[in-house]
Amino acid sequence: MTLIFGIRSRESAGAIRDLERHARRLPQLNLIVLSDDRNEGLTLPRLLQIIGDMSEDTQVYLCGPQGLKNMIGRAWAMANMSGLIYSEHFDFRGTYGMEHLNYIFRPILDAVRNIKLTFTGSVVASS
Repeated sequence: MTLIFGIRSRESAGAIRDLERHARRLPQLNLIVLSDDRNEGLTLPRLLQIIGDMSEDTQVYLCGPQGLKNMIGRAWAMANMSGLIYSEHFDFRGTYGMEHLNYIFRPILDAVRNIKLTFTGSVVASS
């Protein structure tokens, strides 16, 4: 198993020491750490080099921005890889439409609709 772990810097990557420790004790884990502060970003040539060491039917489990997903898809095709690429879609930029918010918050909205509020005593308003 190859884990390509892209980080901004070793100081900002909280889990890097744990990953390196596990890689040392697990011979089946090939850990590749690419650090932005060392100009080690994942480029298409670097990715093709990494893919060159993989079997043709290798599967990819991918987490990252859309640009990374696109690059890996291009490299996969260029290297004639037959394994599948699995990834999820995340949107952290607030571009969800109301239909997404309704879906995400429906259980909360349904629960709130069933709450009956009762007031006892008096309400005092001050200005």
